[in-house]
Amino acid sequence: MSRDLSNPQTYFASLSDFAEREVAAWLSAEELASGSKSWSEPRRRAHLWAKVCAKKLICKQLGVSAADFVISKHTQGPLRGKPIVCSAQPSLRQLQLSIAHSESYVATTICSSAVGIDLETDRPRDELINLAFRPQEKQQLLSLTPEERGPAITQLWCIKEAYSKWLGTGLRTPFYDLVPPKELSMRTGTIQSGTFQGHWAIVWGNQENS
Repeated sequence: MSRDLSNPQTYFASLSDFAEREVAAWLSAEELASGSKSWSEPRRRAHLWAKVCAKKLICKQLGVSAADFVISKHTQGPLRGKPIVCSAQPSLRQLQLSIAHSESYVATTICSSAVGIDLETDRPRDELINLAFRPQEKQQLLSLTPEERGPAITQLWCIKEAYSKWLGTGLRTPFYDLVPPKELSMRTGTIQSGTFQGHWAIVWGNQENS
């Protein structure tokens, strides 16, 4: 690769900035046609805008043009749905990519090693306590006040989903058993913009070392 991407480079963007003209300028016909015909309009826009942001990030970091590569996904096998970069250039094919979106924001990250990102709106999620968390995690969450618990659940969910994307299996993996190993690197944070408040998490590292 033309630059050090051992630490993830990340791009966040608001869906309020979505522009069909920009989508058409950045995405190929193949990328525009990707997705499901059954998706709602908001989901379609989030899907396309996240791809635009991914292409902008890759072009900026690697000094290439949008025409040099296509963002696609695995269509079968255990990695089904995981995004990949298709290109004639080896440096682009080696790139690891992850994409996430919420109701109001999209996020994408690239890295030289396996990487996963998640982004979630900050809202009450008590219904997840018995579905996604181990006994120790559940105990810690229930010890918090209701005001503290919502953000804590959202942040922990982000970590688990980011790790599931690092694995390449996404939501097909039972979150109850998901705990990122210590050998992996992790970064978390929040976004506050206007009325939007959200949490994000990135997990990255070489799979052979985990």
